Order: sequence, then C-alpha cells, then structure tokens
Amino acid sequence: MRLLVVAVAARAIAESLSRAGHEVVAVDRFGDRDLRTLVRRWYRLQLPPNGIHLIRLAEHAGCAGVLWGAPFENWPEVLETLDRAGLNQGCTARAVATLRDWNEIGPRLIRAGVTVPAWSYSVPRRQPIRWLLKPRRGGGGIGIQAWEGNLPRNAEHYYWQERLHGQPASLLYFVRRGRWQLLWFGCQLLCCVAGAPFVFAGAAGPLAPDVEEQQDIRRIGAVLSAVDGCRGLVGVDVVRWRGRLWPVEVNPRWTATTELAEAFWQQRLALPGEVPVGGEWGDRGYQERAGRYELRWAKRIVYAPFACKLRRDVPDLTRVRLRLGSATARFADVPEPGARFQAGAPVVSVLVQGDTPVDPDAVVTDADRWLRQWLCPLDG
Repeated sequence: MRLLVVAVAARAIAESLSRAGHEVVAVDRFGDRDLRTLVRRWYRLQLPPNGIHLIRLAEHAGCAGVLWGAPFENWPEVLETLDRAGLNQGCTARAVATLRDWNEIGPRLIRAGVTVPAWSYSVPRRQPIRWLLKPRRGGGGIGIQAWEGNLPRNAEHYYWQERLHGQPASLLYFVRRGRWQLLWFGCQLLCCVAGAPFVFAGAAGPLAPDVEEQQDIRRIGAVLSAVDGCRGLVGVDVVRWRGRLWPVEVNPRWTATTELAEAFWQQRLALPGEVPVGGEWGDRGYQERAGRYELRWAKRIVYAPFACKLRRDVPDLTRVRLRLGSATARFADVPEPGARFQAGAPVVSVLVQGDTPVDPDAVVTDADRWLRQWLCPLDG
C-alpha cells in the first residue's frame, strides 16, 4: 500500500512503514538524508497545513491514505477534511478535538479515578497553585513556560495547567474498536533550549509500573478507548508524582517514543492491525514482556549548541555506529553535509540500545561529543 506521511519530522514513521513493506510519499520540514532513502518522493511541509492541498497531493501520488504525525493534532480542521475524503489513517478530527481539550478529556479522566493537574482556559485565580502557561497549539514542549502572573500577548492562544514536580514519563497505547493495549511506558527527558525550559529532549525505557500506576494505566486506557473515533496510536504524557500517574497531555498520533516501542516489541507499529500487538489487549502483555527483557532503549535529540553548520567532510552518519560497553548508538534524522542550524534547532537524533545496567545517558554523551567535532560556527 502506498501512503502519504505528513509530519514536521516524518523519518521515523516512513521507516516503520517502508520496513513493513509499504510505499511512502513524505511531506515534512527537513527532508533528512535517511528519510529520502526510504520514500518515493519528498515534499517540504508548509505550516499551517492545507487539507485540500494534501488531498490533491495524495491523489496525484496514488496514495491510499494519509498518515499524520506531529503537529497535525493542532489542526483538527485539516483532519476533518481528510475524514470527509476518507483518507485519514489516524484518529478522527472529532476524537482529536476531544482528546486535546482539557474541558472535554479532563472530566472524563477524573470520573475514571485518574488524578489530573488543575487547568484553566482563562486567567486562573486559584492560589497557591504554581502554573505553567502552555500553547493551545503546541508540541515538543516548545512555548511552555512557568507563569509569573503576567498576561501573555495573544492570551487566547494559551491555557494554564498546574505545574507538577515529579518525573516526566510517557505512555503509548494502541486503541481499536473500544479496546486498548499498552505498548510503552518510559521516562521522558526535558531540557532548556534557546531559553525554552521544557523542550522534549528524548526518552528511555521500558519502565515497570508499580501497582497503583498499573491501575492508572488501565483507567487512562479505558477513557481513551471510550472516545468515539479514537483509533491507532495514542501517546499520553504523564508525571509520576505522589505514587500516581498524572496525565498532562494527550497526543493522538505516532509519538517520538514509538520507535522505542517498536524495538521493544520487535514489530512495526505505524499501522497496527485489528489484532493487538502480541495478540493480547490491556497491559498484561507489556508487563510480562518488560519483566523478562534485559535490554533498554533510549532516544535523544541533539540540539545545536550555537549557530552552526555540519562540515561537508563529515562521515556518512547513517552508517556510523558508536559503542560503549554493551550499548550501541546510531544516528537518525540525519541532515545533509553543509546543513545550517540556528542555536537550539534540532540537529540529529541518537538511538541507543544496551543491556539494562548500561546508562544510555553515558552513550548519548559520547555520541554528542563525537558529533560536535563535525559542527563549526556559521562564520567558520
């Protein structure tokens, strides 16, 4: 089957589909070197996206459907256009609108017994809660900031959420026909990039949930599966705090941790079938698999430390493999030699696999140190 993949960074989705035997036409912002080797054709993504343009592109390329990733959850009107054309391979526009609106999904989670942070779509008055200011159409942690009480410009584009101080983590579910399956539970890594303090920097896992966290996983899964039109992969960002999992964001699409889940299950997940991965709904399959695995996976995004460019004599990063003990690191989302980056822009991803005792951060640090020798200032 030939599919149109649209996302700000489409490489991981395209890799999953192509490895599963599908043909891919990709639309993204970067056109990375490894992406172009996977797809029939690549087009540059323009934001905000145009649904009619995507339909025409899919028809012109002979694609049977459109599989979308971040940040298309922020444009349900585009997804609605794809729904009407019968091309949307992900959650429906109505489901996305529900899952992204805390006034909709928040009360459902609470009724299911899930603990959630306080939220407000107007200037909050409750004290002494410490608040985060979050873009309504955001992604990757970009634009999130601690709220100091000043009303932001274009305040209608933001909402307020209680700030929690536990461990950031994420869940990945497969939802189909009112059922759910847990595919991944891992920690999230955040960093400060170009003055933005909560930018997504990577993930690692798998984690083994404790008894109370298992209950929260099941409660959240039940809520997701009850949302009409919720189907396929759904990511939930959570904070592990006070013995519970507190959902802070729902991303009804392929997430950055999905390729870690693929390594964990040894199965391609871009288009999960009607049958659950491993043949079992719920979370028991994940629990059993995580309990017997000795491997650990991690993904880190390397951001430009300053305005720089990738040297033209850099080795082919798609072929580079770095080792530290039993762990192996490889580069993905690889730019072309000579590519230029502003300070804080993503340069490359590092994917790590190793035995459980191996610290993936040490491997990533080693890979980051190796990569920086091939970056030079823009005026260099």
